[in-house]
Amino acid sequence: MNHFKLLFAVLLSILAVIIIAAIAPEVPQVTGIPHPEFKGMFVAPNNIDQVSHTRWLGYFYGVGIIFLFATFLIIGNRKKGKATSIRNWIVGAMVIYLIVFTLMVMSHWSYSDNDGGPFALFMPAPTAWMIYAVWFVPLIITGAFVFKFEEAIISDQEIEEFWNSESGDWHWLAEKPIPVTSLSRNLWRASVPSLSFYFLLGLSGVIATLGLFANSVAIIIGAMIIAPLIGPITAIAYSTTVANRRLLRRSFLTLFTGVTFTVFISFLIALLIGLKTTTPEILARTNPTLIDLVIALAAGAAGAFANTRRRIADALPGVAIAVALVPPLSVVGIGLALRNGSLAFGASILFITNLTGIIFSGVVILLLQSYGSIKRAKQGLIFSLTMLLILGLPLGWSLKGLIVENNLRYQVNQIVRQDADPFTKSDLRSIKITPNPDNILVEIEVAAAPNSINRDRLARVKNRLTKKLDQPVELQVKVIPVETISIP
Repeated sequence: MNHFKLLFAVLLSILAVIIIAAIAPEVPQVTGIPHPEFKGMFVAPNNIDQVSHTRWLGYFYGVGIIFLFATFLIIGNRKKGKATSIRNWIVGAMVIYLIVFTLMVMSHWSYSDNDGGPFALFMPAPTAWMIYAVWFVPLIITGAFVFKFEEAIISDQEIEEFWNSESGDWHWLAEKPIPVTSLSRNLWRASVPSLSFYFLLGLSGVIATLGLFANSVAIIIGAMIIAPLIGPITAIAYSTTVANRRLLRRSFLTLFTGVTFTVFISFLIALLIGLKTTTPEILARTNPTLIDLVIALAAGAAGAFANTRRRIADALPGVAIAVALVPPLSVVGIGLALRNGSLAFGASILFITNLTGIIFSGVVILLLQSYGSIKRAKQGLIFSLTMLLILGLPLGWSLKGLIVENNLRYQVNQIVRQDADPFTKSDLRSIKITPNPDNILVEIEVAAAPNSINRDRLARVKNRLTKKLDQPVELQVKVIPVETISIP
């Protein structure tokens, strides 16, 4: 209890210092004295005599913090109500800390009084004390905890007693996969083309399509959560591992009809709405890269593992979000409604990438948990691996192009924004970079007053871009006229 009384006294002392500092009269017109050695640095106030009382307040505040630190450490290192041998180390370290802190403060006072004071180890004396002495104290405390850990904190016997508590072999931590019969029954149910399956899938398609047109990530995520497509896809992976052709046919039929139904719903919604614009969320699903394939592999592994564990079934909505199967299908429907073949084709590639990655990683995870055998899953693995290799080449090329384009965009942004002379009186809205075989097209959109953009300055920007990128650059600046009308 004595330690807690000491802690209370230290806290009261620190509070008293803070109150005195708060009510102390403020000294007006305090400016600094320039340092004789370092330009732009000040060493002390010009009226130091009027603020000398703040020195002692700062000193006593620092002493209070040191005592508070020591008291916390001593209280925290009591074992079964008694102080441990590490207390002596802590007390010794705090005494050294207090001495070093006092010497550092005295050095600072001398430094201020002498308008720059003495130097030590090629730096001002207070700084030398802070770097080479104050930081030595935590090293002492760390050494005490390292060398006295088993004696003062926890011994080998206590570790063994804790390990053997509850259970000698901690069997309660082990979690076995669900039996084959239970997994098979669950996946059969998930692959049934029921009314609930199509109802949820239809709602998911409607929500995803509207979210894509509204360019709302939150709405698209909501569509992913309620989409039930992960069930038949996991069933395809499971039927591949156990060579169950009947389940494979049923789950594939359910998946095919579900995909067709989702595309049709999105096509219908896009026709009814009549919007002809493509939002960034739509375009984001038309250019898949190798990153999307890796995400699909990870999500498929998570989905297969979650289906084999009863406790982590709650992770399935997160898997559905990661996989994002419905939004690409909705973009396919939107592309068909807009008669935009490249839009529909790019989204189809993304869906096939996700589907192949999920099935392949799902098969691998199920095999690792002894569901089925490699002999039975041989054909399915070969087919999935072949699809991954076929998709991997264009996806890798697309990722390379994306990296190159992002690097170019970064360099162009740096150059344009650094050399902002042509755009000082304008609002720089967007910069678009299009790599072409012969040159790089840089399109800049600015909002400015008419005739405020100087062509000669733009030519200098183009020359800088050509030199920096080491490629021919075609610069196009789109100026949106801005007119301010003031009515008093």
